[in-house]
This record gives sequence, structure tokens and C-alpha cells, in this order.
Amino acid sequence: MNKTRLVQITDNILLFFCCLLVAARCQINESFGTALRVAGPLPTPNIGAAEIPATMILSAIIIVAAALWFAIHIACGCFTWRKTMLVIPALLLIAGGLTGKDTSNRHTAEITGFVLTAQLVLAVLLVQLLNSPWKQRLLLCVIAATGVTFAYRCWEQYHYEIPMTVEMFERDPKPFLDRQQLEPGTYQAQQFINRLQSRDVGGYFAISNTAASFLILSSMATLALLFCRGKSSLDNNPRQFSAVRKSRSNNIASPPAPKYTIAGPLALSIIVGALAMIIQTVGLFITQSKGGIGAWLAGLVLLAILWYNRRFFRLHWRGTMITVSILALAVVIIIIAYGLAFDRLPTNSMWIRWQYWRATGGMIADHWFAGVGPGNFGTWYPRYMDAGAPEVVKDPHCFWLALWSQWGLLGIVGFCWGLWAVARRLVAPVADDPNDPTNDKSAETAIGTEQAERLQSSPPKTPGTIAWGIALATGIVVVRLLVSDLTGLSGTERNSVCLISFIVPTLLWLIAFVLLQLALPALRAGSEKNTHNLPLLILSCGLLGFLLHNSIDFGIFQPGVGSCFFALVAVAVALRRRNDIMRIDRQLNISMPLRILIPIGLIIFLVVMFYKTVFPVCVEQYHLKQAESYALQAHQYAGSQPQNAFLSSRYDECVEQSEQHTRQAISRYRDNPDGYYFLGRLYFLRWNRTRQREDHLLNNAISYLNTAGMCDESNYKYYRRLGEVYQAAALRYPDDKVWLNQALERAAMALERYPTKSEMLIEYGRLLLTADRPRDALSAFEKALQSEQAFLDQQQRMYPDKIELQPRLKPELRRWTEHKVRQLKQ
Repeated sequence: MNKTRLVQITDNILLFFCCLLVAARCQINESFGTALRVAGPLPTPNIGAAEIPATMILSAIIIVAAALWFAIHIACGCFTWRKTMLVIPALLLIAGGLTGKDTSNRHTAEITGFVLTAQLVLAVLLVQLLNSPWKQRLLLCVIAATGVTFAYRCWEQYHYEIPMTVEMFERDPKPFLDRQQLEPGTYQAQQFINRLQSRDVGGYFAISNTAASFLILSSMATLALLFCRGKSSLDNNPRQFSAVRKSRSNNIASPPAPKYTIAGPLALSIIVGALAMIIQTVGLFITQSKGGIGAWLAGLVLLAILWYNRRFFRLHWRGTMITVSILALAVVIIIIAYGLAFDRLPTNSMWIRWQYWRATGGMIADHWFAGVGPGNFGTWYPRYMDAGAPEVVKDPHCFWLALWSQWGLLGIVGFCWGLWAVARRLVAPVADDPNDPTNDKSAETAIGTEQAERLQSSPPKTPGTIAWGIALATGIVVVRLLVSDLTGLSGTERNSVCLISFIVPTLLWLIAFVLLQLALPALRAGSEKNTHNLPLLILSCGLLGFLLHNSIDFGIFQPGVGSCFFALVAVAVALRRRNDIMRIDRQLNISMPLRILIPIGLIIFLVVMFYKTVFPVCVEQYHLKQAESYALQAHQYAGSQPQNAFLSSRYDECVEQSEQHTRQAISRYRDNPDGYYFLGRLYFLRWNRTRQREDHLLNNAISYLNTAGMCDESNYKYYRRLGEVYQAAALRYPDDKVWLNQALERAAMALERYPTKSEMLIEYGRLLLTADRPRDALSAFEKALQSEQAFLDQQQRMYPDKIELQPRLKPELRRWTEHKVRQLKQ
């Protein structure tokens, strides 16, 4: 096998894996999940929801694929680099992630930064791989077919799954609330109920806004395919040009070139493309995401304006970019001015977002350079949030603010740099220098269309298309099964779940993929020497609409949506390169020693990456999930028959297993506070169960909770939990005042990180009363009532027609606090 053939096979295999990862990640929900539980019901089966280990492995596979591409091309000595405009922005983002605060959760920052880095690497790799029209069409068909499947999932959720879930909840709400770790009657429980009853359709994702973000991208990819009639231009390579020119000058006859499209009749193309587009549009409207639908419509309006006036914008592209940037800045200034003037924005949804953004502004002001660390927004937000804000969020619902607040100045500069560079590249017309032989307008004519098309790798014929589809569909099912946990289901239930949740959607995906591949043509370059060919323009407007939506939401940080976004960026960049018909890719001559040393260095890098990052996180998460499972089993035994010797023995065994797994998790990754926090809570529960004095359990609980706080000094919950431990010890040992003083100190530290939490203020006030500090207690009680009243006032303003508001503070606790305030004032 010659080197060129080896490179082609490698590129096709890597392209397959990239397509598989994009399709599979858009059909699973990847998230950090909720906090580990030491009590409550056993976990239910997990269908298609990926947790941290799966996310790390999928991200690592992308980096391995990029390293493999790089190593093989270097070793073969035929290294061609296609400029992406993304390398330097990616390096700035990585640097921004590394400069995050030491007081934040380093474990979360490392995982979040690793996932985002992998998505940027995916975009860079795809630009190198998408060097042929059929490859670009293949990836777009994968995304479009996934969009059709996603729309089907939204329809199924809206009409069947959610109504059945609501009916089951109304019959017995307690199991649902227990699984969410919510107490009936609380404001948080009411929020969950409202969201459930609102039919928040998320497809394969958690919420409707994220689903809408993906459907914006997939529908625009489908639209680009629908308007791609015509032949493709030559993929640029100087060696290929010289070979063809030589054959033409020597009058060497060449066999007819294979056709580059598997396009059916025009009517069939229109029917298939329009049907796929309609299905995804229906899915988008089913999500009922106002922001997503509005951004999608804005993208279509922008597309119509740019296409209708394409000649004008081609001549004045620089002025257009500057004007659009100034208008965007003006809109931002108007939004800020309106918000500062009225302390809100129009509509309730934007009002709440204004509170997110204002709090994020304070966070950025304090950490403008380094940020608070990737993924750590949720732990820092409570110290900046407004007292009337309805909830604590993990993202500011604006990816610009999310990047700056978490990745720091380097992160936001890197992203803006990349966005501007890519936008400029997509908008700028092809240079036309008569003195530059690479820009000879007659070059394509001299080469000949058929000879030019022969130089590209052959696309798969109809049997090959079906084979690609079957292989990708099989891979999607395998990935979704691997990330799922179906334990606890009977054989019949498991077969039903596999059929309904995995087989049927994947068959639909396969049908959509094959039809799109066979009916729609490959992407073509512009007929004029400009960037305003319709497919590229559609993709560009789709990406802008997506960014517009994510200016008020956070779908881009969901790994599946982010991967789809960066994949379409790569398609747009690759397609834009084909408009520069004579653009020469950078050819690097690699000496023989470097052909050996660079692949060896890449292998060492991958080994270190897996050994230091991927394996420790995956093993640690496995042990933590096992520890949680044993702890929940122990809770079941503890609550059944306390006098039963067998159940008591089983309880001790489960607790011991839980402790062992937690210690193994801690040994694998010492910077993660979750292990220490879980073990501290476990020891505290054991200490509470004992009637005799067992100081070692109490001391262990305090030690591990203290360590959790040291690993993440920004999170209030560790200090609050530690204060509860000290408070319980003070009640059991009232003669020792050290416990009470420690409880007061930890409660104050928790309030420093979450100053508007009414329950914590009331707890602190009670401790102050016990310490005989009535004035300070009165101040704490009054702040708690003011915070609750601010919340109720805002709810009244948001819902003026609502007769009865759901309080955030339990009514009995508020009455008790008001009574104490009256007593202390007398």
C-alpha cells in the first residue's frame, strides 16, 4: 500500500469517527449530574444520559483522532495544512482555563476545559478532513438526519412521554421529588412541578432551549443541502495542479472522471430536502423556545437580506462587518442602559436574565483577568445574586459573559478573535491579483473540469452510502447503550426500552441519512469569485442565529450542541476554501528524523493525557457511583427494621463498602471535593445513628468536610454542612462551647458566600441567640425576612394576576422568624 492510499484510508476512517461522535453526542444528554446522595431511594435506570466518564472518553477520542491524523501525515511525509483561524484562539481559551482561581473547584475546571478543548480540536481536525465535496455533504447529511431524529424525539416527548409522566406524578409525586432530592411543599419542589406540567420538551437534552439551539443548526444544515445544485470546484493542491497542467501540455488523454454527485432528479431532491426541513421546523416549534424560534427566524431574515443584496455586500464587505459590529455594540449598550434605568428588561424571561447578567457583571469586576475557573460559575453566583432572584443558576445564560466570567480575559479575547477571524474569512471575497499565478482566472479552464474532479478522492456510490449509514447507525446505538444504565429492569422491560428508545430512532436516522445522501447533491463552490454562494451563506446565517440564541442561553456548552456548532464551523471554513479555487494549502517538508520523533512525541502525549487526566477521572467517578449505591442500600436497610440482626449486619456491610469506594475515589483524584463531602456526610449520618459517644465518627466527619471546603473554597454548601455538624455536636455536648463557636464561624463563612439565603440567615440567627447575641440575631432575622419579601415582591410584579404566590421560605418558618423579631424588638 503506497503512502497516498494510506493517508486516504486514514482520513476516511477518522472522518467516520468524527461523524459518529457528532451524531451520537447529539442524541445523549451529557451533564455533571446532581450531588451524590447518602440517603433516599435507589437510582432509576438511566436511558441515554452520559455522565462524566462518558464525556471524558468521548472528548479524549477526538484528541486521539487528531493526534493520529497528525502522526500519520507526518510519518508519510505528505503533510498538508489547511488554515483554520482557530488554533491561536484555542490556545488562548486553554490558557484562560488554566488561569482560573485556585479557590474554585479544580476538578470541575479541568473537566470543563478538557471538553471545550476537544470540541475546538474537532473543528480544526474536520477542516483538514473535509477536503472534498462528498465529505462535506456526508457530515451535513449526518447532522440533518440527526435533526430529523431529534424532531421525532421532541414529538414523542410532547405527545406521549410527558403526558404519561405527568399522570404518574399526579398519582404519586413523592418518588419523583425524592429522586430530585426535593422536599414536598418547598419552592424548589414547586419549580420542578411547574416545569413538568409546562411540557418542557428537550428532545435528547435536558431543556427546550438547548434543544432549540441544536435544531437551529441542524435545520440550517438541511437548508444548505437543499440549495446545493451544481458541480463542485477543485480541491486545491499545488502538486495536483502541476500534474494536470503537465498532462494537458503533453496532450495525454485521460479517462472520463467519475461523477461527483449521487443526486437524484430535481423534484426528488426538493421533496426529500423540504420534508426534512419541515420535520425539523415542526420540532423547533414543539420546543416552544421563544428565544430559539426568534433566533432561527432572524437567521432566515438575515439570509434573505444578504442574498438579495449580495453584490452590494460583496463590494462593501469591510464596511458591512464594521457596521454590523457597531450595531451589535449599540444593541448591547441599549440593553444595559435600559436594565440600569428600570432594574429589569421587558418580559419576565428577560427580567430574570437581566438579574443573571447583572450578578455576572459583579463577578467579572472582581475576577476580570483570571475568571473563576471553567464550570465554576454556579458556586460563585450566589454571592452576587439579587435577593429577589428566583433561583441559583450554573450559567449566566449568555455565552459571552460565561466565557469572560469563567475563562477570564484570555478566554473571551480568544473566542472573539476566533469569531472575527472566521467571519472575516467567510465574508471576504476571493483576492484577484493578476500578478499572482495562483490567482489566474483561466487556471480552472486550462485544467478542465473533468480532470480537476478526478483529483479528488472518490465519493461512495449507492451501496457505499448505505454501508456508511449502517455503520454510523450501529455506532450510534452502541454509544447510546454504553452510556446508559439499564440495571434494575427485567428482561422484557429492557427489550422494550431498547426497541423504543434505541432501535426505532436509529432506524429513522438511517432512513433519513440514506435519503438525504442519495437525493441531495454535494456542496458546490460559488459560481462567481465571491463567498456569496448560497450554501455557504446559509451555513453562516445559521451559525449567527445560533450565536444570537446563545447570547441569551447556554446551549453551546452542552457537549452535543457544541460539537455540532464547531463541526458546522469547520464545514463553512472548508467550503469557503473551495471558493478560492487556486488557493494553495501549506505544504511542509518534514525531515526523516522528525517523521520518527513527532509521532513518538504524540504517543507519549496521549499516554500522559490518559494516565493523568482521563483514567483518574473515570476510575474516580466509578468508585463514587459505587459508594453512592452502597450508601443508598444502607439507607434502605436502616429504615426497615432497626431490631433485625440480619438487616443491621447488611447495613454495616453496605456502609463499609461505601466508605472503601469513597476512599479509593479520593486516592485517584485528590482535588475533587465531592469525595470528601460525601464521606463527611456519611460519617455524620453514622454518628447521628449512634446513641453512645463515638467521637471518632464525629471527628472524621469534620475532617472530611473541612477538606472539601479547602478543595473548593467558593462553595457555600460545604461550610453550611460543616456548621450543621458543629451545631449537632453543640446540642449533644452543651457544656463544651467550642462546638457552638465553630458552628457560628462556619455559618458566617457560608453566608459570606450566599448572603441572601433566608434559611441560612435564620439558622445563623438561632445560633446567635444560643450564644447570647440577641442584637446580631435580630439583624440576621430581619435580613432573612427582607430577602424573602424581595422575592415575593418580584413574583407579584412578574405575575400580577396570580392570587396566591408560592413562597420560597416555609410559612411556618417565616411565622416563627417574625415572632422572634417582635420579641427581640420589645
